Amino acid sequence: MSQKKTPTNLFSKEHVHEGAELNNNFFFEDKGKGNHTKLLQDEGLAKLKNGDPTGNDLFELATHLDQTDHLLLYEQGLALFHHGQSTKTKKYLLLANKKFKQALSLKKDDFLILKALGACLHLLGRLTNGHHFILDAKNCYKKALDTFSDAPTELLAETYWDYGKVHILLAKKSEEVSDLNIALNAHQTAITLNENLEPAFWSSYSSCALSLGTQINDSALYLEAIKFQKKAIAKETSDWKHWYQLARCLSKLFFTSSDEDHFLQANESFITAAKLNPRGDAFYLSWAKLLFTSGKKTKEVKRLYSAIEKCSFAHTLNAQNPKTYSIWSISLSEIGNIKEELSLLYDAENKAHEGFGYAPLSTDLYFAKGYALFAQGNYFEDTDLYHQAIEKFQEGLSIDRTCHKLWYHLGYTYSILAKLEDDPSYYERAMKFFTRAIHLNMKSVYLFAYARTLLEVAELQNDESLLSDAITHFQQAISLNKNAIFIETDSLYHYARALDVYGDFKTNKQFYIESIDVLKKILLVDPSYPNIHHKLGVVYDHLGELVEDRDILEKSLIHFKIAEKNTFENPSLFADHALTKIHMAELSLSSEGRYHLYKEAEYKLMQSAKLGFTESYYHLAALYSLSCEYEKSVHFLNKCITFDALPSLDDILEDEWLENVRHTELFKEFLTQIKTH
Repeated sequence: MSQKKTPTNLFSKEHVHEGAELNNNFFFEDKGKGNHTKLLQDEGLAKLKNGDPTGNDLFELATHLDQTDHLLLYEQGLALFHHGQSTKTKKYLLLANKKFKQALSLKKDDFLILKALGACLHLLGRLTNGHHFILDAKNCYKKALDTFSDAPTELLAETYWDYGKVHILLAKKSEEVSDLNIALNAHQTAITLNENLEPAFWSSYSSCALSLGTQINDSALYLEAIKFQKKAIAKETSDWKHWYQLARCLSKLFFTSSDEDHFLQANESFITAAKLNPRGDAFYLSWAKLLFTSGKKTKEVKRLYSAIEKCSFAHTLNAQNPKTYSIWSISLSEIGNIKEELSLLYDAENKAHEGFGYAPLSTDLYFAKGYALFAQGNYFEDTDLYHQAIEKFQEGLSIDRTCHKLWYHLGYTYSILAKLEDDPSYYERAMKFFTRAIHLNMKSVYLFAYARTLLEVAELQNDESLLSDAITHFQQAISLNKNAIFIETDSLYHYARALDVYGDFKTNKQFYIESIDVLKKILLVDPSYPNIHHKLGVVYDHLGELVEDRDILEKSLIHFKIAEKNTFENPSLFADHALTKIHMAELSLSSEGRYHLYKEAEYKLMQSAKLGFTESYYHLAALYSLSCEYEKSVHFLNKCITFDALPSLDDILEDEWLENVRHTELFKEFLTQIKTH
């Protein structure tokens, strides 16, 4: 196993000698000032090497004796840098910074001095969180790389790596994709110069790819990050941080793909890291998040309890981290949802409340509190609890308006309330909040939720443009989640619904065909999916009616028959089945065939009406108009008035199936009656 390099040997004598080949007269020469300067310098170096800061006093004396030797200042800077690095002391790093700058003032554009100054500024920036130090470090590295392209390849590779690491830090501040792209390119250049870089390089390369992949939502970069991290592990298997980084990469891939294999690999990486004595609560919280996300998707209580166990470990390391209480709380809420245990939902709320004692302004805790109240709203079917959940999500957003999960859950809660309280204005709010969440983080689950809400509003308002927008967002969500058919089956079902309705708007068979294709995929994945055969029957009916194809209508009837075997007395199913019978009759060449189909449709519609499906009265009126039984037709039109099931007057006057009865005196009397009403 290769020995890990440290910043101490980064500027070792070996590297200095390489620099000497690049820059003539690089090392100390006896300049005629006697041995006193060198003695002071050597004594100062020895003291600092042994941790004695008084070595710097000797450096000052040596510099006083010889103020023209840039090598003297460079070596003093290295010693001070190493001392400041080992003690994490800003004072000595600033002194090193000063020495390197003095050396550069004597010898302009020296590669090794620029490299050393960049490292010193880089460390100062990390130690003090000083952004200006990081910017200065970037400029030093860039100048070194631009000026000395012919430097030894090993040194150039290290400098490109350093340049990349600086840009990773800059990206955290700027949140700019361009900084991460520069960082990734710098790492790529480094590896072309030296293929045998240390494990820490590959971890850095992996971290850069992971950050960029997260920023632009690109799974291909997650795969690259995984590949790079595996190279780090191949070189050094015993470092828990390498396994932790691999687990993070695989977790991110799982959050995007929902692939069970990705979960298993991520979990196994966490297990391996745990055996190597990891440090810090962040490790266990990352593991808990993975287990919670998987447990929620698969409804596996065991994984959710494992998430709580990891939160407990994190709590022993840091009892004040609000993320611990948040993940603990939402895991309890999910278990309570699955097991329908109210006590767990109250425990979830209490766990979030406990965390507020340490972090009263934590958005994670407001999210967890709202999540618990939402779960209680589900349990009791209580709209007041949903409104309380909304209040908590809003309180969290008042602290941090960039928290996308708060925007999403705010929208989702309003979409539920819109149905429960029959208030379409809540859909408008839901769409607004989903849009904010998507703007901050374009996750497939957010896009699916927004698309479903658009579909609901489009159907309520009979709005073609909203329906088109819904389909676009369904397609975007699917493009982001290749496994949507397995984990977002409900959303895909609604996508098929949207395509079916859009086919009605456009009278275009292609949308019906696409809808059928989606529904058949759902049927293949889950043959027992609720109402799948019913919906397939409806869409086949719409397609068969449009293209006037009896074979397609026969497929519709097959699915209706299967649906009726699997469903007990579904009145809307009976009505839809009847409509297909009528469509078949309209394409029948024989009067006898039409008669039998009309009778079968009549029976289905009567069954539906007896079960309280009042829309069947209108369908019966249309059926009797087609069969020229006008008294019965008008009778059922009048029943529609009684049960408030009559369509608009325009629809009645334009309905082709009512064409026969519209020519009768009975119908004219009916028209007079409804106009009077």
